[in-house]
Amino acid sequence: MKIFQYILLAVIISASIYAQGAGKNFTITPLLNYEYLSFQEQKIHSPGEGNIVYKG
Repeated sequence: MKIFQYILLAVIISASIYAQGAGKNFTITPLLNYEYLSFQEQKIHSPGEGNIVYKG
């Protein structure tokens, strides 16, 4: 369920930044990352999100 929340948050933030930068020649690339590490008795879930914003 948490991964869905991270994806939804990334989409909302991307749409918001895109709406603010529309017409200003900005390019926005959303980033989604998920890493899973498993050791003998420990499991690590590491979701991440972000945006790359650059002027084109």
